[in-house]
Amino acid sequence: MELSRVENDLVSEIKLKPLQAKVFLLVTCYGKMTSTTISEKMGISFDEALKTAKDLMQLGAFIDISETEFEAMHPRFTAVNMY
Repeated sequence: MELSRVENDLVSEIKLKPLQAKVFLLVTCYGKMTSTTISEKMGISFDEALKTAKDLMQLGAFIDISETEFEAMHPRFTAVNMY
């Protein structure tokens, strides 16, 4: 399945914002990462990366490893949490 299709489904079905969907897929596919790494890979500011990761944590998609490091929960649990 193409990531763009999954991204579209996350936006249309789960009602994530497009940036949230992109960050969610980034961390889900590549593993835990810091807000700095998210910022660099996505081409967004550190503050935007941190806010998006924390928003995803509130939605039940991420767990925080530290103040600025996040890891995605298993996609099966995440889908239930966010839906």
